[in-house]
Amino acid sequence: MTDNHYEFTFSETMSGFIALEKRDPKEAERAAKENGSAFVMNVSVKISDLEQFIKDPFHTAKLTGSIDFTEFGDNISVSNGKFNLFSPSEDPQMKYMIYEFNFSHENQLYFFSGKKELKDDPGLDLWEDTTTLFCYIFKGANADADITASGILKISLIDFIKMLRTMSAENAQSLNKKAVIFIKFGKFFLGNLWNTYGSFFIKERL
Repeated sequence: MTDNHYEFTFSETMSGFIALEKRDPKEAERAAKENGSAFVMNVSVKISDLEQFIKDPFHTAKLTGSIDFTEFGDNISVSNGKFNLFSPSEDPQMKYMIYEFNFSHENQLYFFSGKKELKDDPGLDLWEDTTTLFCYIFKGANADADITASGILKISLIDFIKMLRTMSAENAQSLNKKAVIFIKFGKFFLGNLWNTYGSFFIKERL
């Protein structure tokens, strides 16, 4: 790794409700709340090369961590994890934050796919969009398998603040370099949020 290939990492905890045998996340969330079928996702995101990450149109990073699922057990390790930040969609007004990984339970491989849908709908929906993950679990290695569960996870304000505290410039050798990395990531992150939601604030001022 050269001096210019800056790593950037952070950890995130999202929790909510996922129900087996449900294909609609909102319906599944209601059913899982009634049944007490909770789900917690503890993951870490590693951007190994921040410059390349920003240039990549899908903004792909590595995802590691574990899950707790009432139906399957606690501290289940995830594998083949991938994270996409502000990934484009077929709708030019919509971008995604995507969380994908495999995990195993009782010798069965599963595939988890979650998306945060970022789109400027009427009203100020930035917080709701960036903290709500619509989830599907497939009984197999990828999304070609049958959906076996779905639901919704969210990040609380407290966990969001904790996530900010975990942000780290792993290979920066000085405070100045750390500042450069944080500013570069901040400009990328906030710039994309402005591109998506900035029209709301412009309209409010007119």
